Amino acid sequence: MSVVVMSVAPGVGAEQDAAMLAALDLENNPPAGGRLRIAGPTDAGRRIISLSDSQEDFDAFVRDRLAPAFERAGRPTRP
Repeated sequence: MSVVVMSVAPGVGAEQDAAMLAALDLENNPPAGGRLRIAGPTDAGRRIISLSDSQEDFDAFVRDRLAPAFERAGRPTRP
């Protein structure tokens, strides 16, 4: 079953989001089951909406790619 995940990245602007996208290389190496990613500004930072084929696909992306990218960027927690 498909899953939609909405999160807010506090204090993150467009430049930081672009840097994270470049680090993840989603365009050239999309995650398994990843279908859509939309991001835009909020008063608190950046809202990110992701669509994946399944919870398992999303969890694998977070575990294998997103969490390590956050660690390399010096961000202590995921949004």
